[in-house]
Amino acid sequence: MKIGNAIKELRTQKEIKQGDLANRIGISQTSLSLIESGIKQPSQETLKKVCDLLGIPQPFIYYLALEESDIPENKRNLYKVLEPKLKMEIKDLFV
Repeated sequence: MKIGNAIKELRTQKEIKQGDLANRIGISQTSLSLIESGIKQPSQETLKKVCDLLGIPQPFIYYLALEESDIPENKRNLYKVLEPKLKMEIKDLFV
């Protein structure tokens, strides 16, 4: 699961600069950079602030962060079929 990738993708799609998002959620740009690169995981408080600011419910950002390897092997075929459409729909709703 790559929460940082999901945050970065949503942030860039909304054309918000990394420094601006960091300032608005009360963390340093360095911390946000570490989160987006996957080196650091956001706290629940930070993730809530990010989601609120980006206008996306937390469960959806978790879904956007999913990778095929996060899915049980016996469910991967279904995931492969549904994933592209669902991610596109979520992004259309919230970006």
